[in-house]
Amino acid sequence: MLNVIALTLALTTTPAPSPMLKSIVAYRSEMADRTTERAIRESIDARLLRDALFPEAVTGACWKHFFRDTIVDVGRMKSDRPVAFFYNPLVDVAAIVEFEAAAGTWKRRGTVTIVPGEAFGETPQAPIASRPAWQSSPDMFAALKAATRSRVRAFRALHPRGESRRAASLLTQPVSDAQRTAAELRILNELRALANASDRHASTLERALAAVHAASPKASPRLEISAVYSQGGSPALVLVSLPDDGRRFAVVSIAALAEARRAVAFVDLLEDPS
Repeated sequence: MLNVIALTLALTTTPAPSPMLKSIVAYRSEMADRTTERAIRESIDARLLRDALFPEAVTGACWKHFFRDTIVDVGRMKSDRPVAFFYNPLVDVAAIVEFEAAAGTWKRRGTVTIVPGEAFGETPQAPIASRPAWQSSPDMFAALKAATRSRVRAFRALHPRGESRRAASLLTQPVSDAQRTAAELRILNELRALANASDRHASTLERALAAVHAASPKASPRLEISAVYSQGGSPALVLVSLPDDGRRFAVVSIAALAEARRAVAFVDLLEDPS
C-alpha cells in the first residue's frame, strides 16, 4: 500500500502523466484496497463475534451463515485504525469493527458492534422490527436493493475510504439494547426458518438448487441456500448464494418451479452502488 501511495505522489509531481500511467496507478490502488479488505475479512474471529453477541446461545454455524452473505466495505483506510463494515442485506444487520496496524498486519481494536441497518438511517433511534422492512414490501427485491445501497452509502459517508483521521465513533449515535436485540432476533429468525424448511421440505429445496444449476451452468457445484421465505407453511421463495460476496443471489419461485415455468431470477444488489 505504501508503494502505491509513493508512486501516486511521484506521479503528481511529474508534468502531465500519461493516461496509461494513470490507469496503472488506479489499478494498483484498487488491487491494494481489495487485498486489504480481504485480509480484514479473513481476520474476523467467529468466536469473538459469538462472545460479543450471544455468549452461550449461538454456535459457530450461525456466524458462518451470517458472514457468508455479507457485503464488505472498508473506511478510513489511510488512517492507522480503518473501519470494516460487514453487512448482511437479507437480515439487514451490520457488523462494524475497528482495526489497527501491528507488526505489519491488521489487529482488531475493541469489540465488534452489531446493529440493524436502521442504525444508518435518518432516524437511527426509531423502534426496530424483528424482521427487515424489505420483506413486507409489495416489491420485495426492489426494496432489498434500495435498502442495501442505502446502508452501504451511509457507511461510506460516515467512514470515507480515503479518510486519514481515526473515527471518533463507529456510529452517529450509541447502539441501544433494543437495537442489539432486534439484530440478534433477525439473524436467529432467518436461521430458524432455513433449518425448518430444510427439515420439512428437503426435496423442494433440492429441486430449487437444481434449477439454479440449470439456469447458471457455470455456478459453483456447491451452492448454498441463504434463505427460505414461506407462505402458508410452505416455501414460496428460495434465495441461493452465488459468489461469496453477499451481493449476488439466485431467486427461485417455488410456484413457477412446480408449474415447469421459468423459475429462477438473478439479483445483484449493488448493480449501481454509486
